This record gives sequence, structure tokens and C-alpha cells, in this order.
Amino acid sequence: MDVKLSTKVSFPKDFPQATTGILLLERNTLITGHENGFLVEWNIIDGSYQILLKSDSPVTTVAYSGSNRIAVGHHSGGLFVLDLNDKTKVETLRIPKYSVNSRIWRTLWPTDQNLLLTSTYGEITSFYESGENWIENYMGLKGHSDSVFSIDSINGKYIATGDYKGRIVVWEFGNNQFSIVHRLGVVGNIQDICWHNEQVFAAITNTGKIYLLESQSRKEKAWQTVVEVNVANNRGVCINITKDGKTIFAGTDGEIIQFDLDSYQSETIDVSNVKRIFSSEDQIYVLTSNGL
Repeated sequence: MDVKLSTKVSFPKDFPQATTGILLLERNTLITGHENGFLVEWNIIDGSYQILLKSDSPVTTVAYSGSNRIAVGHHSGGLFVLDLNDKTKVETLRIPKYSVNSRIWRTLWPTDQNLLLTSTYGEITSFYESGENWIENYMGLKGHSDSVFSIDSINGKYIATGDYKGRIVVWEFGNNQFSIVHRLGVVGNIQDICWHNEQVFAAITNTGKIYLLESQSRKEKAWQTVVEVNVANNRGVCINITKDGKTIFAGTDGEIIQFDLDSYQSETIDVSNVKRIFSSEDQIYVLTSNGL
């Protein structure tokens, strides 16, 4: 693999390690969650940073709404929404409860007014913004019974969720309702899911195994595994499909895996503690525990 590595952002020495984050290239901004509970905004041009939020529990998820708002969830169960246009404005959607039942694993904005969280024992809960209030659907979305570690959406229409036991549920969202359209499963607990389009998405498990899933036909709302890639040497963490749909990049605790969907060839490059992968044209950005 002909790869040139360069550092965009290097966290200061002894800075708390990153756990997750999002990259907003149009704003030259990286937003990271950290193991000590910090939420930090970084300028990827000059490396300067601002701490947006402090908590006493590791950040487990950060999600961008598309309208300059950030949802941040914590291992403690705390869930907050921050406005990047007014960084003093922080809304509390859930207070920390510090229990095994309250841990938040992932967040997702299907639309600017709808927010989903995933938690332990199969919990998927939706929040809807009405005026100045957030309304929580206490009944939740029923489809899993084990921790839901992965969630992604395509165009706000389809949402895929994956859990500890390898179960994947595809939901359809419309008229402010979520309905199950397909269920399938893979081997291993699913750590991340990434859609390419309405027909294709990929998943990675804790063993680092990559699955490519495609719809059985354009008319049917059903997907099946078409490719399995098992070359990882470390625990799987995250996955990304490039915009052209030709390459899958996956991150583990010790490497980046590149899988070419034309040649079906894979290569790896050693990178420690990968947390998230973002692709843009001919560049791949990798968030690690210590920088970008």
C-alpha cells in the first residue's frame, strides 16, 4: 500500500486519551470525547483547542446533527446536546445514573429534530425535539435484547443497528415512526456499522472481521452478507466506506485495514489505538487515542 502518513492534530503530552470523535472538514474542526469525560473542539489547521464540556465519566459517543449541534453520551448514562453556534448552551436529555442499565453506547441523528441513543440490554430510545423541549419515547425501539454497540443511517430513511450477539436490525424511518424491515445476523459482537447507499452497508465485529452486506434486489427491503474479510490481528473498532464505494477502511486497536471492492484484495498498515475513520476524496483521516 503506497501510504504517506502525516499528523494533522497531535494532542498535548499527558492529555487524556480520546475515546471517539467526529471530523467536520467544512469547519476545519475535530471534536473528540475523552476517557476523563472531556468533550474537546480542535482546530485542525493550527492544533488549538477548546474544552466544550467536562464530565466525570468517559465519553462513549459523539454525533453531529448537521445543524451545528452535537450529542454527547457518557458511560455514566449522561446525555447532552451542545449548540456549536452558542457553546454555552448545553441541554441535558439524561442525567448520569452510573448504573449498568444506564450506559450509553451510541447516538445518531436521523434528522435534525430526532435523536437516537443505544444502551445496554437492547435499549434504543428516540428523542424528538418539539419547540424548546425534547420528548423521550420511553417505550423505545424493540428489536434487540443485548447491548447495541453500533448504529448508522443513510439519508435518514434506513437505520441499521448491531448488537453484542451479532444481530443486525434494519429500520425504516418515516412519519416520525420507526419500523423494522429486516433482521439478519453475523458472527461476533458488532462494533460499528457504515452505510454506503440504500443497498449497501458494512459492519465490523470485535474480532476485526469485516462484513459487506447488500440488498437482495432494489425492490426488496432485505439485505444479505456478500463478502467477509478476516485479516485483522487486533480487536475491531470502526469501519468506513469511501464515497465512491470502492474501498472499505476498517480500524482496530493496532492497524488500519484497506479492502478493495474491485480486486477483493486487502492490505494493512500499523496504526495504534484507532478510534474512528473518516474518508474524503483521496484522503483518509484516522482518529487515534492521541491525535488525528
